[in-house]
Amino acid sequence: MGFVGWSDYLLNAGLKHIHNEATFTEPDSYLAAFIGNPLAAGVEVTGGSYARQTVTWNGVAAGVNEYTDENTGEIAFPEATGDWGSISHVATFDALTVGNMLEVFELSTARNVVTGIVLKVKDGEIDSYVKRESI
Repeated sequence: MGFVGWSDYLLNAGLKHIHNEATFTEPDSYLAAFIGNPLAAGVEVTGGSYARQTVTWNGVAAGVNEYTDENTGEIAFPEATGDWGSISHVATFDALTVGNMLEVFELSTARNVVTGIVLKVKDGEIDSYVKRESI
C-alpha cells in the first residue's frame, strides 16, 4: 500500500501547532475505505454494513531523513451486505464518523468488495512516513 500524503487539514494543523498558533490534540485513528483518491474526487463507502475501523500504530521509527510508522494487527471491515465497489484508497480520520481526514494511502491493487466480502488490511500494510529531502 502506497502512502499518498497528508490531508490539507493535517498540514494546516501541524504547521499551526509547531508555530505555536494553535494546539493540536493527539487524534484517535480510524480507517475509512474509498472509491478513488479522497484528496481528489474519491468518495467514502456507504451502506452495506460499512463502518470505519480503529487503527493501532506500531510506534514511530527513525531512519535516515525519514520517520515511519505502520499499523499493528490486521484491520478487518464488517462483511459487506451490499456491493461497496472498487476500493482503491483508504484514509485515516480522527473520528468514527465525520471528523477530519488525516492521511491517505493507495492500495497496491484495487479490491472489488461485493456482498459477502470482508475487506482486510494486513498487519504492517499501512506505512505512514515523513521524509526530509536530503541536504
